[in-house]
Formats: sequence, structure tokens, C-alpha cells
Amino acid sequence: MNDNDIVMTKFLAILFAICSGLAIGNLYWAQPLLVQIMDGFGLPAANGGLLVTATQIGYAMGILFILPLGDFVRRKRMIALVMVLSVLALVSCAISPSFIILSLSLFSMGIVTISGQIILPLAGDLSREDERGHIVGIVSSGITTGILFSRFASGIIAGFWGWRSVYVIAAALNLVMVLVMIYVLPEIPAKNKFKSYGKLLASVFTTFKNHSSLPNILLHSGLIFGLIFNIFWTSLTFLLSAEPFNYCLVSMVCGFAFSDSIVAIVIVAAVLSVAVQGVSVLTQTRLFNLSQGERSRLNTVFVVNNFIFGAVGSALASLLWSLGGWSYVMIAASAVSVAALIVWLFSRSKFKYADESLDN
Repeated sequence: MNDNDIVMTKFLAILFAICSGLAIGNLYWAQPLLVQIMDGFGLPAANGGLLVTATQIGYAMGILFILPLGDFVRRKRMIALVMVLSVLALVSCAISPSFIILSLSLFSMGIVTISGQIILPLAGDLSREDERGHIVGIVSSGITTGILFSRFASGIIAGFWGWRSVYVIAAALNLVMVLVMIYVLPEIPAKNKFKSYGKLLASVFTTFKNHSSLPNILLHSGLIFGLIFNIFWTSLTFLLSAEPFNYCLVSMVCGFAFSDSIVAIVIVAAVLSVAVQGVSVLTQTRLFNLSQGERSRLNTVFVVNNFIFGAVGSALASLLWSLGGWSYVMIAASAVSVAALIVWLFSRSKFKYADESLDN
């Protein structure tokens, strides 16, 4: 059996979206619960940021050191393995007796909760060329929804049964999903012959040499998803706690003009989220069209790139807020939007998907 023998149905795409959303959501369960968790351990609330840091560092390591294997191993087994390990890590979070154990559990969970990023290039592999953008969009939207849902649901669940119950429920949901994926997902042969792990990691970086348009794709994505998205959402926390590229650029300008209206801010946030999601889908579709045999490695580069830009964006948001508050944040985000638009206009003539080889 090869990838072309498997029919990528809408049902399978939705299943992929749900599975990916649950996986990425595992990274964000803790964010609304930091104060409650710290109170439970009798520690200052400020220490809660270390839990987020531990999770994100673990996730970055999993993306860099595990995700590239998706181009060389049987992905059904790989997905099942990392999902089972995620369940175990979530259980460990739920029963952690101390802050240190919880930090290590979240770090471990970050490393293995990467099934969504394995599934996304798999969806690209199984899709017909004329449907790839649509399928990638469905799966990608599941990832975005998972981020929003986990942040929303964790606060409600913790309000009823405490923060540990969030991880118990998350473990149960992930266990159900891994059983469904094992039952539904067919066995898919490896795409490439595995030689050595060292050569595998090195090949992640040679993608830049193989595809001249890759740097422009990554820069555009980093500016939109990494900088603008993180600048906005990090600063929004500051705004709500204080007193009263086309679409991306418009939303930033509106955010600047209506900074004292909570209704306007909600609308801006919704427009920005839709815009960033659209850019992300188009970017990943373009990325997966570069090479059929390197999609997991290309996705590795993509996610790590956004992770780095995101870290810069979060730090920049704090600096801008301290210098001039919401106005400085929106001015800077608008400037980045213009820069992203210029990058796209300057480089789109170089994006010749049909001329890119689909063979590695």
C-alpha cells in the first residue's frame, strides 16, 4: 500500500483536525490555571510562568528531534506511540505532588504531544493536489480551535473540580482519541529509507539549500504568526488587566483606534485570528507543495521558525507595553503587518510551485 491508495475523505480530515486540536491543546491547559496551581503548592503566582516555559521548551525539543522522523517511519505507529506517551504525561501532571514534578511532567508532555504536527503533513501526503489546500485548512483549523478550546475549557473545569481534574479529563480524551486513530487510520508505509539519525537531523537544515523559496515562506509566516499574533495576544492580557497584511493590517489599525472599547477589541481579535489562520493555511499548503518526501522536515522548520518568532513577539510585546502601552503595541504590529505584506509582494513571483520538484 502507498499513500495514493488511501482515500482522504472529509471524515478523515475532520478526525485529523480533532486529534490535532487535542494534541496542541495539551500545551495550553495550564495557562489559565497558573494562579490556582501556584496557590495549591503554596508558591508565588509569578513562579507559574516557569510551567509554561517548561512546556514550550519540551515542545520545541519534540518538534526538532522527533517530528523529522515522520518522513522515515510508519506514521500510524509513530502517532499512536506519542499519543500514548502524552496520556501518561497528562496523568503524571494530574497526580504531581510537587511543583518540580509538575514542571518535569509538563516538560515531558511537551516533548511527546506532537501528534498534531505529524498528522498535518500526513494530511498533505494523503490529499490530492487539487484538494490539498482545503484538507490542510481543515486540519489546521483544528489546531487553532484546540488552542482556544483548551484555554477556555480549562478554566471552567478547574472552577468546578480543581486544576488536577483538567489533566484527568485531558488524559481521558486523548486516550479515547488514540484508540479511535488506531482503529481508523490505515497502516501507511514509510516514505523514505532511514539511514541514520544524525543524517536525518542534518537533512532538516539542508531543506534551505533544496528550496530557494523556503526562507521567504518562513519569513512571511514568522512575521504574521510569530510576531503579530503573539504581540497582540500577549499585550491583550496587559490591556484587559488595566483600566479602561491586508486583514492583519486592518485589524491592527482598528485595534489602535478603538483601544477603549471591549466590543471593538473582541471584533479585532476575531478578525486577526481569521486572518492569521488564512495566512497559516496558505503558507503550509505552499510549504507542502515544495516536496513530497520532506513534508515532516519542512513542517519541523516551519514550526520551529514560528516558535522562535513567537518568543521574540512575546518579549517585544512586554517591551512595547512598558514603553507606551497599547498604542505602541498596535503601531509596532501595524508596522510588522506592512513588512509582511512587502515580503509577500516581493517574493510571490518566486513561488513557482509547479516548478518545484515533488520528489526529494
